[in-house]
Amino acid sequence: MRAEDTPFERLGDEYQQQVHGLVERFCLECHSTKAKEGELDLQRFLTLADVRRSPRAWQKVAEMLDNGEMPPKDAPQLSPDQRRQLRQWVERYLHAEARATAGDPGRVVLRRLNNVEYTNTVRDLTGVPLSPANELPTDGAAGEGFTNAAEWRPRAHSFIAIHPHHAGANLRGHAVGALQTVGPQTAAQAVDDGGYLPGATDPTRGA
Repeated sequence: MRAEDTPFERLGDEYQQQVHGLVERFCLECHSTKAKEGELDLQRFLTLADVRRSPRAWQKVAEMLDNGEMPPKDAPQLSPDQRRQLRQWVERYLHAEARATAGDPGRVVLRRLNNVEYTNTVRDLTGVPLSPANELPTDGAAGEGFTNAAEWRPRAHSFIAIHPHHAGANLRGHAVGALQTVGPQTAAQAVDDGGYLPGATDPTRGA
């Protein structure tokens, strides 16, 4: 057995013998799978292996114990010894988990550009004042109100396929408009000279 396994073996024994019973007795009225107040379901944690799949839930338990929110005032209360026992176990578990996962950033989510970032990128790359995001679904905001949170950016194949299609359509439409305005000879000369169509900006130059 590896040395780092020892604290979890002890924590697992304590969870089965002491902590799980306290959770069942004092916490499940509000935090069962059915009730799930505050989006916290403690009924699913039957063993330490279950606990280790969701350490964030136990961070929330620690905060609620510290704030006197668990159990609520109108529910049966833990004795001082029981509260101390539960709180100390949660703290030791969280410390053990932190040591075990030190240096691991966890799941890294690939983030796509939001609509504003996508539009600005296309304009910078082409030097053409396109608005490709006008044809895309509206960005949703994460719970914090930001539109650039990776977890809230859809990356379905059908959504990704929309981007080049609409960017190409916008670029072709702009090019056709420029040809109608300045004529094919002027537009061709601008391209031959390494320049940009009239009205377009050079993305290599400062504002």
